[in-house]
Amino acid sequence: MYLLNVEILLPGEFLENPLGQNTLALLRRMAYELLFADDLSRAIDAFKKLDSLREIFISQKHRMILRTLRRHFKAICTHFYHPGLPRDTNIVENIIRQLNRKLKGIGGFQKTDTAWNILKMAIMYYRFKEFTDSKTKERNGHSPLSLAGVNTQNINWLKFSQGLKLHH
Repeated sequence: MYLLNVEILLPGEFLENPLGQNTLALLRRMAYELLFADDLSRAIDAFKKLDSLREIFISQKHRMILRTLRRHFKAICTHFYHPGLPRDTNIVENIIRQLNRKLKGIGGFQKTDTAWNILKMAIMYYRFKEFTDSKTKERNGHSPLSLAGVNTQNINWLKFSQGLKLHH
């Protein structure tokens, strides 16, 4: 996600720095080295290298990217602290995007219980629905719950969803 922010914030911005290098290309390359480091020590080394060159990044956008990196470095490297955690948040972002589509229809309900019941159905539908076009081919034919090791064959997801309680 951080690399995407670099790309979005710096589209086509080709400023030369005092070393005569293309600042955008340098910042992108160094951010890539940090974000795709094989281990935490390499990520820290890449961060130190990038931070040591901060004076050559004169654009306000460049400085904002570096400040964000300094502020969120530990969060960006969370996957190094927790083995098995993916490097990116693509799966989570996809779930949020899908839920946002479902939530748009909930705004017109007059009762909280009705909205909550629809939301529970949307969540359960996602959890039980089998993937059909996943980039990771092994996921196709499996639901998120079955991938997590839950036997979903004898569970009626519609009835199950309505058993969840609303917590205030």
